[in-house]
Amino acid sequence: MTSLQLNAEQAAALEAVKRGRNIFLTGAGGTGKSHTIRAITDWAAAAGIHYALTALTGCAALLLGPGAKTLHSWAGVGLAREPPHALAEAVRRNKRAQRRWLDTQLLIVDEVSMMSPDLLEKLDAVARRVRRRAESPFGGLQVLFAGDFCQLPPVVRGAMGVSGETAAVPSPPQPRFCFELPLWRELITDIIYLRKIERQRDPVFQQLLTEARIGALSAESVTRLESRMGLPWQEAEIRPTLLFARNAEVDRVNQRNMEALTGERRIYDAQTVLMEKTGRRSGAPTTPATLPISPDDPDVAAALERLDSDAPYDPTLTLVVGAQVMLLVNMDQTRGLVNGSRGVLQGYTAGGLPIVRFLSCAEPVVVDRAAWWLSDYDGIGRSQIPLRIAYAITVHRAQGATLDSALIDIGSSTFEYGQAYVALSRVRSLEGLYVWKLDPRKVACHPTVVEFYEALRPTAPTDPTLPTAPDPGPDLDDPAAPPAAPIPTATLPAPWRAIVEAHFATPAGTRLLTAYSARAAAAPVAPAPDEIFAALHACPDPAAVRVVILGQDPYPTPGHAHGLAFSVRPAVTRLPPTLKNIFKELTMDLGATSEPPDGCLARWAAQGVLLLNTTLTVTCGAPLSHAGIGWEELTTQLLSAVLRAAPHVVILAWGRHAQDRLRGVATDRHTVLAAPHPSPLSAHTGFYGSRPFSRANEALTAHGQLPIRWLAVTTTTDGAT
Repeated sequence: MTSLQLNAEQAAALEAVKRGRNIFLTGAGGTGKSHTIRAITDWAAAAGIHYALTALTGCAALLLGPGAKTLHSWAGVGLAREPPHALAEAVRRNKRAQRRWLDTQLLIVDEVSMMSPDLLEKLDAVARRVRRRAESPFGGLQVLFAGDFCQLPPVVRGAMGVSGETAAVPSPPQPRFCFELPLWRELITDIIYLRKIERQRDPVFQQLLTEARIGALSAESVTRLESRMGLPWQEAEIRPTLLFARNAEVDRVNQRNMEALTGERRIYDAQTVLMEKTGRRSGAPTTPATLPISPDDPDVAAALERLDSDAPYDPTLTLVVGAQVMLLVNMDQTRGLVNGSRGVLQGYTAGGLPIVRFLSCAEPVVVDRAAWWLSDYDGIGRSQIPLRIAYAITVHRAQGATLDSALIDIGSSTFEYGQAYVALSRVRSLEGLYVWKLDPRKVACHPTVVEFYEALRPTAPTDPTLPTAPDPGPDLDDPAAPPAAPIPTATLPAPWRAIVEAHFATPAGTRLLTAYSARAAAAPVAPAPDEIFAALHACPDPAAVRVVILGQDPYPTPGHAHGLAFSVRPAVTRLPPTLKNIFKELTMDLGATSEPPDGCLARWAAQGVLLLNTTLTVTCGAPLSHAGIGWEELTTQLLSAVLRAAPHVVILAWGRHAQDRLRGVATDRHTVLAAPHPSPLSAHTGFYGSRPFSRANEALTAHGQLPIRWLAVTTTTDGAT
């Protein structure tokens, strides 16, 4: 049993592991993924479960604590460049690695967003061979994958970053993320999506980070970032740390600032230390002593070299009085002395230890050596002063730290998807954020990742793999809740107006309006109020609807959503990946030589195509944030009205969500064309080649109706040209 306090979402992850499920634990930075992992390992240790704690990088493994290894080291696969059968044979020859594969009952992998699809497939093949369970994913080994794919992606040869630049070779036609593999869907049984941000308490900053995470900054958030530019950060005694993407920039800034200091200079070398075994190795060393490494023990020496490379400390640390420094360990959380705390070096004790004045602590603090331990060799590690020169650090080195203040370059220094978000999320508060350069286009998330998270609904009663998360909105029965925001209905066509206003007059409708109002008051919401019912205005007569295309919720990217499912405004030049795939299938299906001129589907709506989302609004930057507040009941009524009034309707039901919405709706005299969703995650599993557009026209013609001119380039009410 764990003594750690867990919120409802975190507790759901622990319960899923207890039930033997294979889970993917995800969420934004600061939602407590590492905290949840600690609770799970506490439970596993108490229950006698043999678990392995791993991460994709050495830095991430060290942050997990004693005993954690890199995944490659634990698996015994080296760099994993060989084919699967060769890797499996290498593991069988490595008795320690083979024993780990056979004895481990729960494999925990942190920072799984850094795992390439190739590595996941190879490890699965090794597990099936070594564990002799070829029919079971990962050889029947229970897995817990944790991470956030909105952060830095895996390194893939030829992959294109946010800057549009590619690696040295052309991008190969292969998935970039492991969740794109069929193996992922076969392996992962439960997805636990942590949504409550614990690191940043300011709701305004939380909203900014939520938008930055999926690369969808609203105008308000851009304005807030702009307000953090040009501030007099150089005047502070404890300056914000500059976060850069590249080591060269960091080294240049740190070296220039250190050379300008004239105070007393001291050098500290990392020391190899030995700890007597006194139970759990996570305790402090009882008798640290210099432990010379014999040339006859090359494995230990190599492990210590890797530790020097992976750990956050500097093997040779140079300090100068007046230097800006950052704490690398949780020294005293009650005094705010945690990993990432910023300070300035004021001097040294008689024994030579540094004295630092930290931003979070009124009195100067003496910083003693800390120890980092090898995972493969019990009781052997390295000790060093847990400080880092902090004029500048890389975004990568800031991993796991929560910075009191930081100066961020969101300009030419940002070249990879997720990089700007990772930098922003390292900062504790908006007041501690300083922006050096700002190009909002560099705040980007990989389109495939956006699609992946859009598919994770907050509540999914038909899907047992997705636990129900608490509604992040206000208590709808709270008398202090804000009054309902006005949603224009007076101009709705009469048949639709009667349905909408009758629903808004019910208790369910009142709750919907109250929930919508609360969200609209807290953050920007899309589409605009007068566009929420744009699909109904475009198809004024339910009896004249010929085709219904069901969507899920509006695009969360500011400026995209305008009330028509899957459609974007004509001025949008960077089309969402789902819409790109729809157009790709459209051209293949109808044999067109070019795609439509823009992503606005009003030309379809004018011909009687009802483009209806089941959830009609969304908080900008937060996909599915309005799912479950009550839109679904209303849109089901609207769909039912069409199916009652129209003599024959073709329903394009793309994906499980749309197909689930048809349950309980009378579709007897209508044509339902079901297919996988056009998302990049599923388009290749049956959407491509499903011929929805030509088949819809065939069904319309068979019922004596005019076909839809899907390739029309102008909008008319009598067809299209």
